[in-house]
Amino acid sequence: MIIRIIGDEDIALKVSTFFAKQFNEENLLFIDCLCGKRRIPIFYDVQDEVIYDIYDYLNGDVDLYKAMVEVDDRLDIIASSYYEDKKSFDDEDIERLLKDSKEDYDILLFYGDNEISSWNLGDECKNIIVDEKIDPIGEKFFIVSDKEKLFRKVSESELKELNERYKIIAAFDSAMQIDEKSLAKAYQNFKQGDTIELKKGFLDKIKEVFHKND
Repeated sequence: MIIRIIGDEDIALKVSTFFAKQFNEENLLFIDCLCGKRRIPIFYDVQDEVIYDIYDYLNGDVDLYKAMVEVDDRLDIIASSYYEDKKSFDDEDIERLLKDSKEDYDILLFYGDNEISSWNLGDECKNIIVDEKIDPIGEKFFIVSDKEKLFRKVSESELKELNERYKIIAAFDSAMQIDEKSLAKAYQNFKQGDTIELKKGFLDKIKEVFHKND
């Protein structure tokens, strides 16, 4: 399984690390792609063990095993780069990453910002976006699982197809509401392919906006 989680970096960190903890019976490669931050190594307190980063691997400077840092028996991570100008890879290098990791890992989990939305991670990749701007009307935080196309922002016209385009697995009025219980529910929805029910009147509000713009 390949999962890509992007959006608001603080919320995406909460979601991705929580999800990583749930995959406790699978071998997981957790790839930090948020350039300049290294939030995943810091979260697991292995930042001092980092020698190479994801760009070193993708640029062909080191192999996959040199790029990795072991957290425990089932979890390895690859750190993000501190320097954006190190990037000199293409789609073939991304494909090489997927191929090199296929035998040893059940799950690849990518954490980052909009930069990695363009990475070709294959048709089977499950994309999750976390962004308050997904709903410009209610300004709510959504955790969205989208199998077909990844969006950073959604325009009002695209909101017409909200239910068809997106699988909403959680919604919050603010980031402060994102606790372990709500993340657990979001994870279950993600695993089962379920979606939450939109709050009553949500789609009506959308329609009102469109009527005003007609």
